[in-house]
Amino acid sequence: ATSELEQAARRLGQELAASPFATATDAAAALQEESWRLKLVERIAAYEAAVIQQRNLLAAPDLADLPEPRPDTAAAGAAVDRLDGARTRAVERHSEARGAQKEIIRLATEHREGAAGLADKQQRAERLSAVANRCQGKAAPYISLQRWVLSAYLDDICGYANQRLTLMTSGRYQLRLTDEGGHGGRNAGLGLRVLDAYTGEEREVSSLSGGETFQASLALALGVADTVQAHAGGVPLEALFIDEGFGSLDPDNLQLAMDELDRLREGGRMIGLISHVGALRERIRGGIEVIAGDRGSRLRVGGTASPNPWTVPR
Repeated sequence: ATSELEQAARRLGQELAASPFATATDAAAALQEESWRLKLVERIAAYEAAVIQQRNLLAAPDLADLPEPRPDTAAAGAAVDRLDGARTRAVERHSEARGAQKEIIRLATEHREGAAGLADKQQRAERLSAVANRCQGKAAPYISLQRWVLSAYLDDICGYANQRLTLMTSGRYQLRLTDEGGHGGRNAGLGLRVLDAYTGEEREVSSLSGGETFQASLALALGVADTVQAHAGGVPLEALFIDEGFGSLDPDNLQLAMDELDRLREGGRMIGLISHVGALRERIRGGIEVIAGDRGSRLRVGGTASPNPWTVPR
């Protein structure tokens, strides 16, 4: 018994030296209940089983070439987190890009439809602009619609006027419509030239003498009256007044002009002449003569030799 006690004491001393306890009393005080020790035994057994399982996994042929040192998983984990964040941001940007792509496709479709509609409207606008420019005389032949209509009327007027002018000039002159002076000018489409039968050439109306100009003007005035009557459904113009111009005619041309006016008067029209030419008195059956005086002008009404004067203030 003494020998066993000595052996136990030596073992206790060795165990205490290798433990954190100073004395056997301290070790006894640290002892736990049996249930707690059983739990520790179970945990140890589970740990040992897990170690065996991990060793079996590491002993697999696919892991035979693994390095001995443990890899730096912290750096890899940080890289994974960083890349995962980048992946998340990329997915968000991809989603935004998909949305932007859909919007761009919608806008492109809308733009194509709008462009097609705009092209149609531009074509229509160009057609309308071309018509407007043509009507306003801003495009060839540089004659506005208004002047084109007036030119058509003037052509009719010239047709009637030439019937009178031929008689008054013994067949020498004819009026011709011309568009010279066009290109948007003031006289575009309304120009007149004179065909001289003596030379067979056309020339400017400004080259006519004073008497010839009066004859042409008188013929145009009569042509206007005939044209208005023709376009008004045959409604006649029963009165025509002519102011001056007879003094520029020589006796022969004056005779021809008065003969034409007599033909008009015989056709039922009233022709009023305003003139100071004394030779006309023989051809005028009735009228009003203005006689100037110191105290005013007197009007003599009736025939050319009517003695029925009366005075009005000048």
